[in-house]
Amino acid sequence: MDKKVIGAVFVILFIFLLVFLVSNKKPESFRIGVIAPITGNFAALGEHIHNGFEMAKEDVLAQGKIKSFDILYEDACQPKEAVAAAQKFISTDKITILGGSFCVVGFVPVLPIMEEAKIVSFNIAPNPDSVLGHKYLVSTNSSIQLKAKQIAQFAHDTLGGKKASVIYYNTPLGADYNKYLSETFEKAGGKILSSEVTAVDATDFRTQLTKIKADKVDIIFVTELAAPLGNLLKQARELGIQAKIVGNSQNEDPNVLSTAGIAAEGFIISSDEPFPKTDKILDFAKRYEAKFNQKPDTFAANAYDSLMLQVDAYNSCGADSDCVLNYLHRISNYTGVSGQISIAENGTASKPTIFKIVKNSQFVKFEQ
Repeated sequence: MDKKVIGAVFVILFIFLLVFLVSNKKPESFRIGVIAPITGNFAALGEHIHNGFEMAKEDVLAQGKIKSFDILYEDACQPKEAVAAAQKFISTDKITILGGSFCVVGFVPVLPIMEEAKIVSFNIAPNPDSVLGHKYLVSTNSSIQLKAKQIAQFAHDTLGGKKASVIYYNTPLGADYNKYLSETFEKAGGKILSSEVTAVDATDFRTQLTKIKADKVDIIFVTELAAPLGNLLKQARELGIQAKIVGNSQNEDPNVLSTAGIAAEGFIISSDEPFPKTDKILDFAKRYEAKFNQKPDTFAANAYDSLMLQVDAYNSCGADSDCVLNYLHRISNYTGVSGQISIAENGTASKPTIFKIVKNSQFVKFEQ
């Protein structure tokens, strides 16, 4: 073969190789965006999410999984602020992944924006129906439908509830809890006498509680958060309500206990805390408490696991969102600090639920 032809062939092959390497090269800046309430009523929960991400970042860098990357935080919860944060992440910050969002009321309008930009979006909180089915949604948490059904069945079968009321805040998360708690409780043989909706930032629940007291229910399902929930517990006991009050995994929050005081005694919640605890979970809890002087909650653990999975996906795919999505959907029985994680077709994870009760100002495992 002519030397010129051979030389030309080598040049062409070299060009093809160069194009391949450049097109598959990871972007120099791996940027993760997080939308969480850093201030306001739910700041304590946002702090736990921040801590989980930062601890995961330290571990990722220490393990040499990646040389460097940025986590960008935006303090937002309500729709207007969350949408503005999402638009900034896309147009100015050029994030690779929306690594975490907490307030579902803000996440619902953000998700279509991220979908249009083909950015994979992680939700740290339980997932309402309105986010399921979106292509780029991923979560290490489960669906509200699943959680609510477990809570309602427990209230009927284990607590012996016959008549119940629901108090929920006016968000997609609250509406889904109300829907599936009510459906499941009545299907099990109980009766829902009323459903009371509140503003998301409500602090006075006496009007709703007075109506519920008149119905003489034995179960009150609550979907409220943080200090406002503490107020609800206190006001319920001040009104002389003796019904069992049952919440969800988002309520395992020291702000609830500090606000309610002795009125929190007997408050029951579902919990995603994994049992039995693996060495990995115990080590995470020990290091987290030493670093932040508080025990990790389910959101800190979910944030930690989310970042670990995001980095693994990025190392495999770079900034190719579809590749990242496919990688994450193949996650099965991943041993995380929030428990065993398998990503379902709808993007959510399915985890076992235990129940806890407040005794001596602490959430402890519920036992009959």
